[in-house]
Amino acid sequence: MKKIIVHNGTFHADDIISICMIRNQYGNDIPVERKHEVTLDEFNDPDVWVVDVGGIHAADYHNFDHHQDKDSPSACILVAEALYTPQMLTILRKQLLDTISDVDCGKAIPTAGSINSIVRNFNNLPNGFDFAVEICQAIFDAYHYNAVKSIEDEYKWKNLFKGDGFAL
Repeated sequence: MKKIIVHNGTFHADDIISICMIRNQYGNDIPVERKHEVTLDEFNDPDVWVVDVGGIHAADYHNFDHHQDKDSPSACILVAEALYTPQMLTILRKQLLDTISDVDCGKAIPTAGSINSIVRNFNNLPNGFDFAVEICQAIFDAYHYNAVKSIEDEYKWKNLFKGDGFAL
């Protein structure tokens, strides 16, 4: 993967968490470029993930903007749909992503202490974007790990009794 592109200016939890999900799957060393003008070559390069900018949602090309469709969930859900199994997606949406999306799409107001509220406060700091990504990476990694463990535990319980014998 070459890079992740997100919009510059004020950042939000949906673009920050999108970066964290991509890095969780592909590695923390993926560079992030912040800009509003995305080139045609970048849109057409599947090794460039374009997130929350550009007006295009084309998952096959890793373009995940939601602003062109008022009924679309935010970028973090579009990215998660491309990265995760339905079971993992369900858990992450319930525990984290739906709230982020609802706030980003204007369907909810961020509550004090929510990830949306925390990320917004980083906008006022020098190097706030980098701090927000670093802190949210740890937060997301914890959610991801817990979701993986939940799926593993569910699998173990469903397969505890097989046929005539007992198996773990």
